[in-house]
Amino acid sequence: MDSEIPNFGDLLQQIRTKLWIAGINYECPQNYYRFYILIVNLTIVASQEVLFFIKYATFDNFLKITQVIPCTCTCIITLVKCSSLLIKRKEINELANYLQELYDLILMDEKKKKLVRNEMIFIKKMIKTLNILNLVLIVIYNFSSPFLMLYIYMRKNEVIFDLPFPVATPFEIDWWLPWLVEYLLSIIAGFYCVLLFVTFDATYFLLSTTVYINFTVLAETISKLNGRGSTKALKDVIQQHQHIIRLSKILDDIFNVPNFFNVMLGSLEICFLGFTIMMGTWTQIPQCVFLLFSILLQLLMMSYFGENIMTESRKVGDAAFQCCWYSMDEQSKKMIQFIISRSQKPQHLTGYKITKISYASFTTIISKSWSYFSILRTVYKAPSSST
Repeated sequence: MDSEIPNFGDLLQQIRTKLWIAGINYECPQNYYRFYILIVNLTIVASQEVLFFIKYATFDNFLKITQVIPCTCTCIITLVKCSSLLIKRKEINELANYLQELYDLILMDEKKKKLVRNEMIFIKKMIKTLNILNLVLIVIYNFSSPFLMLYIYMRKNEVIFDLPFPVATPFEIDWWLPWLVEYLLSIIAGFYCVLLFVTFDATYFLLSTTVYINFTVLAETISKLNGRGSTKALKDVIQQHQHIIRLSKILDDIFNVPNFFNVMLGSLEICFLGFTIMMGTWTQIPQCVFLLFSILLQLLMMSYFGENIMTESRKVGDAAFQCCWYSMDEQSKKMIQFIISRSQKPQHLTGYKITKISYASFTTIISKSWSYFSILRTVYKAPSSST
């Protein structure tokens, strides 16, 4: 039932299953053969998109360029995320094991379990929503071309050879066999891109949520402390606090590079998708709308979890200040002071240690997207205004 708090192991097993489908061995550096086949296929299609950009990088082909840039950016981000999964595989596995132990301890206490129930139910629904949205997205992208070809043939009795993504091919797509080869390459790459994208984001969502709910539980524990026997309890609290801080640093180390690429390329993706929706043909709108919504949701959730880690880690210090520290002995008061001092610098996720991942970063991405969009509109209107 959706009202029941999900099991960490069940959510993690869903991620492991997707990794297995992608050919990535979760616990071993030896990947399956299908991984190398699929990643080569994805790299080929991404290279063809880059070549398409180079080939048609003229003002006369402005709309073609704006159509390919979001797809290319998505491929680049996916390859970065895939690389992070492979390079940080051991760290992800160890972090997941630590967090599962902490989560199991939470489930053993009904009060703590009630405290984190809504957040864990939310993450379960969020992962499910992410899967459904991206499944719809890839179905639209992969199968819009045959439907468009059929529609044009029935309306105009004309055969066109359309592909899901704008690519430059080493051969002409002017008859069925080369079209079928490139079409199969494109839809396999599209499916694999979405699979890696969703798997990585689900991992980020789950691990980030489990980190910040431990800050929440710790803050609640501190707020209940009183003067009686607080010294030993505070020693345990400080150890737990330091342990969770270490885990949050590991989390940032795993995800800081992909977060950086999300922040840097997210503005371009949103800008060019919005421009294509406004200026492109009606056949491009369904694809662009779903891709735009998927990117916005992913960036918003990235910022949401980063913001929550900052907020919940700061609450530890607030809880220490609001507890009954005035009735404690001197040693306990010094411990309380230490906790408050440490919490003055809240934990946060970063984009390659350059920018903090928070609602502020999401606002910056949207602001930059609008600025780029305004520039594109001005540039694109220039030729028509001069004629």
